[in-house]
Parts: sequence; structure tokens; C-alpha cells
Amino acid sequence: ELQAEAYNNFLRFFGGENAQKDFGLIEPVAGFKQNITKKSFGLFITPETSPVEHDKFTGYHTGVDSEFVDSHEEIPVRAIADGTVLVSTWTIGYGGVVVIRHVIENVPLFALYGHLDKASFLPAGTTQVKAGQQIGILGDGHSEETDGARKHLHFSIYIGEKLDMRGYVTAQEELANWLNPTDLY
Repeated sequence: ELQAEAYNNFLRFFGGENAQKDFGLIEPVAGFKQNITKKSFGLFITPETSPVEHDKFTGYHTGVDSEFVDSHEEIPVRAIADGTVLVSTWTIGYGGVVVIRHVIENVPLFALYGHLDKASFLPAGTTQVKAGQQIGILGDGHSEETDGARKHLHFSIYIGEKLDMRGYVTAQEELANWLNPTDLY
């Protein structure tokens, strides 16, 4: 299948240290990987088994959550690579959310940054971003900025032609087009 081939090619070209060293992929937030402490990629959760309190979701986690619950500072969120901003809005489940489309080695992918303060987004009409450019700041925990969630970045990467913004999927097989972000860092 084309998607599986694209995924495998992506991992071969960009997996591990190559992502940052060879291609200059930027961490979406400082301390990204070491702050993934509660919800990892592919983790199945229910409101009863979730590692965070007051969780309302059920399914396999399509991204990773980089936690900043104890921080009272502004946490800048940055584009991982050059790309085109497709979504910059507030939505249920994420609060402020930005999605950027990248094409790397002819593989289209979408990077989703969730739980941002919508007031911190790039100016309306901004469509192109550069690697490392600030696209917003994390929203305050348990506020409208994060749709009531704790202070953290939900970061996911979807490989394909069409955008999929789901934070959870019901079947493990549905994770096939999502990339584990920790494979890149």
C-alpha cells in the first residue's frame, strides 16, 4: 500500500538522529521528548484507565503529550520544518490547534500542535512558516485555551494526502498512518 510504503520510506530517511542532524527538524517545544511522561503514542486509554485526571476520551492515542503542568511560564511552540499552515483555530478537544503540512522527500505529512493559546497564533492569513518559527504558545492548563485540559502539547504527525485531526482512534490498525513523533527525536 502507498501509505505503508511512504511511512517506511519516511522512517528510513528520517528516523532517529537523522531527523535533526541531517534535515534540521526542530523540536516543537523545548524539552519535547523528556516531557513525554503520561501519554505516549498508541497508548489505549479510557476515562477510567487514563494516566491523567478527568480525561473524557477513549481510544488509541495518535500522538504524544509533552507535559508542562507545573510551568507558569510561556512555552513557545515552533514549526518542526518549513511548511504551509492549513488549520489555525479553536476546536473541541484541543482548544487552540495549528496544523502545518510539510512535504519531505516527496512524503506529504501533517504536523498537529494541540492545546495552544489561540490569541498567540500567527497573524490571520499567514500561510507559510519556516523551520523553528514560533507558531504560538501553550495554553494555560484547565482553561478555554486548552479546552479544559492540563498544560501540555499534544503533537501528532499524520502521513497522507488528506488531513486527519483525531487525537484518538478506535482500532489499533487506524494508527497505521500516524507516525510516532519520538521516532524523529
